[in-house]
Amino acid sequence: MDNLTRFKQQIGKYRLEGCKLGEGSDLAICLPGFSLSGEWMARHYPALWTGKCCYLLDWPGLGDESLDSTPFDINIISAWVKMLVHDKKPDNIWLVCHSFGARVACRLLAENPFAGHLILIAPVTEMNLRESFIRVIPSKLYNVLVRYMLSKKRLGYILNLAKKTGIINVQEYSFLSEFSKNDKLNEYLIHYALVIPRLEVSTLMMNKLLGFLYECRIFLFQNDKLCNNKYWQNIAKEHTNIEIKSLKGNHFTRISKV
Repeated sequence: MDNLTRFKQQIGKYRLEGCKLGEGSDLAICLPGFSLSGEWMARHYPALWTGKCCYLLDWPGLGDESLDSTPFDINIISAWVKMLVHDKKPDNIWLVCHSFGARVACRLLAENPFAGHLILIAPVTEMNLRESFIRVIPSKLYNVLVRYMLSKKRLGYILNLAKKTGIINVQEYSFLSEFSKNDKLNEYLIHYALVIPRLEVSTLMMNKLLGFLYECRIFLFQNDKLCNNKYWQNIAKEHTNIEIKSLKGNHFTRISKV
């Protein structure tokens, strides 16, 4: 993608980074999955960006973000979003999210329904996110994280075991194994493990925020071990503005056309 550029945005004393892509009257705010980058989203879902000015965020300390960046804080993300959308109407704003990004997006929309269009790709957002999260990160590892007892040797051993036993596939192993290579990344992983449970959005609030949208498209993959597909299928039954697209593949499958 020749028109993909990097951006850095200062929010008070904090800094956020990511990619900018495309031009158009519609604004797309893109939140990637856990440990993935804005550039990964841009290249992985090319069919979603046509005719839009897109800002694709990197999560602090993860993706292509530098390791001395701002710790994750929902209030900083919210301030960045408000800065982008201040002169836009909801029908010109798209929120595009993958996996963990959907969790953050729904929390933002619950506080301020600024977007009229929501695209969720393999969303990991439901109440039992912790259980979804440990489908690829075994519960013993999760407990190690929240107790600040992570070691690179222990994490590497658990990931190798998970790959051999089929708990995670090669792609999942690839991005999770990055955490075992750098002490700073380990610190960020611990931080996210503590933050994720505090981003709770109840089913009642989920139904309420979805009701404000002009449209919501949800891409679910048939072999996805992280996303609770049945949860989203049940949610869709309650809303006429939700379209479910069931695709072959796993949590990281590319979408080249819609």
